[in-house]
Amino acid sequence: MARMRALVLISVAGLVACKSHGEAPPPPSTTGSAPAPGGPAAPTTPATPKPLTITWAEDSIQQTFTLGGGGGSGNASGDTKGVKFFFESFLPGSTYEVNGTRGNTDKMLVTVDGLDFLGPVAFDSIEHVDPKLTLKLSLPDGRTGETKVPPLNFRLHVQDIFKEIEHKPITFGQEPADPKPSDSIFYVGGAMSGDIIGKSGTMQQIDFVATQEMQDATGKKTCNGYNGSHPSITVNLKPTEVSLWNRRTGDLIEKKTFPPDEECPMMAMTSSDSDAVDSYPPTEKIEAWLKTKIKR
Repeated sequence: MARMRALVLISVAGLVACKSHGEAPPPPSTTGSAPAPGGPAAPTTPATPKPLTITWAEDSIQQTFTLGGGGGSGNASGDTKGVKFFFESFLPGSTYEVNGTRGNTDKMLVTVDGLDFLGPVAFDSIEHVDPKLTLKLSLPDGRTGETKVPPLNFRLHVQDIFKEIEHKPITFGQEPADPKPSDSIFYVGGAMSGDIIGKSGTMQQIDFVATQEMQDATGKKTCNGYNGSHPSITVNLKPTEVSLWNRRTGDLIEKKTFPPDEECPMMAMTSSDSDAVDSYPPTEKIEAWLKTKIKR
């Protein structure tokens, strides 16, 4: 009887061992992509940037742009120091990049300094200048676009650019040697936005800059026959001091004072409480003098 119990126990033990030895391994976990506690994060695939279309439209002063799908708009325009960008109604967190200059569009108004690209531009083509800039925009929704900045108008800024000659030389990057360094003058007071005396070549071929300043009045003159609230006006006769500068060095070459132009003006703008106006610079006489400084 005891032998039978031993056999039963052995048989049961053998059965248990056999089941334990033949048991299938547990199935693999379906959450293998999750990192082990404390282990490195699982690698992720970077999102592909979505294309952003930037469309330009030109007006007389600036170039405006809009974004396909919305998200902002803005414009680019010429400036006395470089190119000015204006960003409007952009999504928060949007960024811009212009030839290595980066920032947030929340700043709205950005100026990219530098006028070297003006050097080889013909003065007569100053209204249509390629600034050689690329604008890149990135929006927080993943859209990214890049565009070449179209030609800009610098006509309205030429006078202010050359007026800086009173403080420093006006140069446009690495300028080539000029075989005729005395044949072109930019006259700040000429026409509405300045004028060229002598050769009208490129901006970097301009040799001299002529500025002018009205002096204190030396007399008065009464002029009659005008329409409006002041049929008679009083003209303050003011001399004009003209200074001639070397554009490349900033050196003052010569000064000359011209007496007032005593001719009654064809038109005059007066205020409601005063009939006084200043005399005009004697432009024709000034230009005739500047022409004597030209050496071809």
